[in-house]
Amino acid sequence: AIRDLVNTRADLMDEAEMPPVLLEVYAHAAWHELPAAKWERGDPTIEHPPHAFPATAIRAYARENFPRLKSEQAALLGRQRRHGRRTATQR
Repeated sequence: AIRDLVNTRADLMDEAEMPPVLLEVYAHAAWHELPAAKWERGDPTIEHPPHAFPATAIRAYARENFPRLKSEQAALLGRQRRHGRRTATQR
């Protein structure tokens, strides 16, 4: 699910390149798919990821970027209203 989110919503990011923390999250999620595939084939071994999930880093990334993005969104929506365009919430 996390890998799908990064794959399908990457166009919504305003960075020129994938932020390292999101690459870490993506890699961690991809790594967890490997044991699941083994289990489906009947291999019961459990392997632990080489690195812990970057929970602290992803929280910091969200705290740093979410307010800025919401501010940009509000400015864009305000600009649309001033130019007479209807937003999705006005429809």
